[in-house]
Amino acid sequence: MSQNLNVSILNIDDEKLSTPAEKSQQQFWGALFVVAGTTIGAGMLALPMSVASLGILGGSLLLSALWGVMYFSALIALDLNIHAKIGSSIAKLSNDNLGKAAGLIGAATLVLMLNALLVAYTSGASSLIKTIADTYTSISISQPMTMTIFTIAMAALVCIDMKILDTGNRIFFAIMMFVFLAMMAVLFGKIQISKPMLGIQESGISPWLIAVPLFFTSFGFHGSIPSLVNYCESRSNLIKNAFFWGSFVPLLIYLIWIIGGLSIVYTHDHAVFTKLVNNEADLGVFILSLSNTIDTPWLQSFSWIFSLLAIITSFLGVAIGLFDYYREQLTKVKEKHQRIVSCILALGVPLLVTLLAKETFMHVLGFAGIFLSILAVVLPCIIWLKLQHNKKFSTQIHPALVKALLAIGIIVIGCEIYNICF
Repeated sequence: MSQNLNVSILNIDDEKLSTPAEKSQQQFWGALFVVAGTTIGAGMLALPMSVASLGILGGSLLLSALWGVMYFSALIALDLNIHAKIGSSIAKLSNDNLGKAAGLIGAATLVLMLNALLVAYTSGASSLIKTIADTYTSISISQPMTMTIFTIAMAALVCIDMKILDTGNRIFFAIMMFVFLAMMAVLFGKIQISKPMLGIQESGISPWLIAVPLFFTSFGFHGSIPSLVNYCESRSNLIKNAFFWGSFVPLLIYLIWIIGGLSIVYTHDHAVFTKLVNNEADLGVFILSLSNTIDTPWLQSFSWIFSLLAIITSFLGVAIGLFDYYREQLTKVKEKHQRIVSCILALGVPLLVTLLAKETFMHVLGFAGIFLSILAVVLPCIIWLKLQHNKKFSTQIHPALVKALLAIGIIVIGCEIYNICF
């Protein structure tokens, strides 16, 4: 879920576009790639791990259902932004329509979500790097040291020129998708789908409660909606199509990843599959199992490259968003010190939390689902329900659907609260 870097591709040179149709096509593809690029990220690495106990069939159906929830919630946010006549953050929309208290809740929730995601990504990256070092080198490095080194390296990227960072992120994303497709092409030849693998592996409601917030987080492109509305000049149908295809393609990639990843582990490393079902395997163990299945050395390294790049692209997108937010707030700090202070706050706090808490990748991704549910579903639905009686508010969405989505958003929050408490 990398939010901000991808938005910077939305620049059109009107002089180079000869017709309105050409401009619309450019806007559509630009918006589509922003949605897809924002959606695909480190969260997908955790999907096979959380689906293991649900079985491929149950996990895939749940994932598809939550994709639908997030797609329709994006349409609600689109209605709100078009009514506002300018792309606006959910914090501003909440402040304008529900009052200052709601605006503060929106802003605080955004900061908490970004921090939670950075904690998860730091944990996941350190797990991967440590596993690589332990498996392929004689270097002995502790988990805290790995976390610290990774954060410092990312801080160096975040603090440099934005154009360089944006270009680097796009290159990372392109390499990641190429590596993923090459890896899946090889792995699918080794898949042997069996009936037990499709069904539920662990009885009870607990695995479903764990999966719901985590799956929910995997479709969090909503932070880019204000920029997309401005970029597409509030063309509702064009934006809707971009939302649909830009989120549906990631859904297909997720399903391929789940089926391919779990099938390989189940068939060739059942011991690790059992650990996944029992929540005893971290991200490094899962990727190592996949890597060991691939006979070709250069393709074996692809699994590690793909995993690291997925985390790096997501980390950079979220980090720059939090970094820019702090810079906007630190108006009383001298300009030459703003970048340093903002970088310390944006990356130092998540590092400290990660150092204090162990094995946080999947847990914190689920925890971030609480904040995403508030930002992407609960607050937009409440604002929409308030505006529906306004004669100037135009919409094609039925109020019953909005109420249903609001209920689902509250259920997602309840699932993660249950996971934390029990």
